[in-house]
Amino acid sequence: MLPEKAKSAEIGVQWSQKNQVLRATVFDTRSRNLFEYDLVNNSFANVANTRNRGLEVSYNAKLGHWDLRASLTSQHPKDVGTGQSLNRRAKTLAALSVDHTMGAWDWGGDLRMSGSRRDGAKQLPAYELLDLRMRYRFDPQWSAFARIENVFNRSYQTVSGYNQAPRGVFVGMQWQPQL
Repeated sequence: MLPEKAKSAEIGVQWSQKNQVLRATVFDTRSRNLFEYDLVNNSFANVANTRNRGLEVSYNAKLGHWDLRASLTSQHPKDVGTGQSLNRRAKTLAALSVDHTMGAWDWGGDLRMSGSRRDGAKQLPAYELLDLRMRYRFDPQWSAFARIENVFNRSYQTVSGYNQAPRGVFVGMQWQPQL
């Protein structure tokens, strides 16, 4: 295996006003000897020449008791030698997070989306995930929390043949001492 080398260039613009920030960034990354896992041979291999060009747009805001975060990435990761899309890299990625504070209560959620992507000879389908969370603060040091990951129990794979975790439900208490 040869060492991986990469060169990146990006340019962006940003708008901000009070508690809001909007960013747009155009990027171009070229890699030589990109590491890629080969499922057939069960080993790592180098991809001689790759290029990934795209645009990422993000928005963050704190509006009263609300925190909002959103991002969208449109990219074209490809093997320059073959012209094929790179394995396991979606052309579209998106995320949305919302958090709200009301007195001693915090609650929020994350929505994440990945477009379809190639993995060798297989095409992995797009997927969307929703996670929810809440916390109640009894005092500055003690809180109770609950969260549900993968609320709709989506079956999805980020690598062909490797299922990701199903719905998970977690509850607990947290002590955070003030020293």
